[in-house]
Amino acid sequence: MQKVKTWPIYIVNEFRFHTKSWSEGRKTKNYGVCVRGNTHKEDECDYYCILNEVLDLKYPGEDENFVCLFNYQWYDPVQNRGRRVHPTYGLVDVKHSRRYGKFDPFVLASQAIQVYFSKYPSGRRDKQDWLAVIKIKARRIIDQQYIVVTAHQEDEMSSCRSVEIEEMPTRNSSVEMKLEDVNSSTSSGEDENEDESEDTLESNENSFDDSE
Repeated sequence: MQKVKTWPIYIVNEFRFHTKSWSEGRKTKNYGVCVRGNTHKEDECDYYCILNEVLDLKYPGEDENFVCLFNYQWYDPVQNRGRRVHPTYGLVDVKHSRRYGKFDPFVLASQAIQVYFSKYPSGRRDKQDWLAVIKIKARRIIDQQYIVVTAHQEDEMSSCRSVEIEEMPTRNSSVEMKLEDVNSSTSSGEDENEDESEDTLESNENSFDDSE
């Protein structure tokens, strides 16, 4: 088509990209992009760039055929000249004053991965021209190591062991005997108390008669 749409914000691959002009004066800088090399060579590396423009191209036809392209400003990918990688930790730095010499400004939006370029806080001269590359995780994507396995319980048991219940013998007779013993001892105690009370009463009466 003769007309092309441009967007300052574009969401693809679970990333929200902003153009560099749109991000000026804002706290978030979402214009850093990484594109992985696809030539499958041993010296192949990732390419880092700044997003300048988002182009939405539409082709004529019965179906709506369209493609989204990102217009980039590439950093120099040559090792130790525009890009360097830490040999131990694998940290990537790019030199912001170096640019890619060839004219290849466009890639498909589906190939883009978002990164963030951070300046070094150190005042060393060898760090002033370099930017640290920080890769950003896509939204709604969780690492496999942080997935918690949910508890699962089967509705039916595969194997079930039968348990036999034995009847315990009861000792009602011994309990009754104890009750009878308690009752008998209680009744005998009451009889003795009654006899003692009668003897006491008679002795009191006799003492009363002697006093008179």
